[in-house]
Amino acid sequence: MMMRRRPVGLERSRPASQPAEAIGVSRYAGLRARLLHRAVLVLVPVLALMMYISWTQYASAKDAVRRGVLDLVGELARQQARQGDLVDPRLPEGSRISLIDGTGVVRLRNPDPEHWVGRSVRGTPLARLVDSRTPAVFDAPGLDGTPRIHAVVPVLWSGDAGARLLVSIPVDSAYASLERLLATSVGSFGLLALLVAAAWQWLDRQILSPLLELGTVVQQIANGARSLRAHPQREDEIGGLASTFNRMLHGLVASQKALIESERRRVLALEGAGLGRWDRTTDTNQG
Repeated sequence: MMMRRRPVGLERSRPASQPAEAIGVSRYAGLRARLLHRAVLVLVPVLALMMYISWTQYASAKDAVRRGVLDLVGELARQQARQGDLVDPRLPEGSRISLIDGTGVVRLRNPDPEHWVGRSVRGTPLARLVDSRTPAVFDAPGLDGTPRIHAVVPVLWSGDAGARLLVSIPVDSAYASLERLLATSVGSFGLLALLVAAAWQWLDRQILSPLLELGTVVQQIANGARSLRAHPQREDEIGGLASTFNRMLHGLVASQKALIESERRRVLALEGAGLGRWDRTTDTNQG
């Protein structure tokens, strides 16, 4: 029975149906998609919570402003009953204090640059005051057309139980603190978005892209391109991994070459000694 021996070598892997570059990019894209998905799962609830907290603070601050204005009107009503004047230095600039009788006619107004004293508020955005009998706070254009927050309380004036004391504060002044709160919240959201974008860029540049390059080299080497090497350009864990991979590959290639050379010499030695053919039935004791 004849047997032939052939040099032993490492067989090359069969080429994949998909290019190594495509495989690496596909895996890289999948990794990016998974990381992005997890980031969204974390960030969306955080942003929603921040928006809820901001909106709650905004609503609470707005209610506090409206309650404060209504309390101020109550104090003015008591002051007017005692002293008969309509002045309060705590009001912001541009505020108006008005006394409106039960028929809707303005009896007192301080200041009154538009000369509304003696005129009716019917046909204006403040016409609702004519039928109001309870303290109220609402937003509407003032008698001068300026957007204002109005607070009204019933008062007794010259025997008229239907009179009302009205304080009108410009919206810009009344809600100045709310505007600052809103601007702070928007700025916080913007800063968070910038931090997330910067973190993603850092992750992509420092981790994902190097892993893509290393993975592409590994795939190409697995497909038979044994001359390729990773190019570590950094001194961190990924750079150390690339260097270790290169050393391992050098050792494998050197072992493969040594094994092939050893097999080649053994075959040459056998052929030179006339022992290239083996016969298992040969009896070496027979002459």
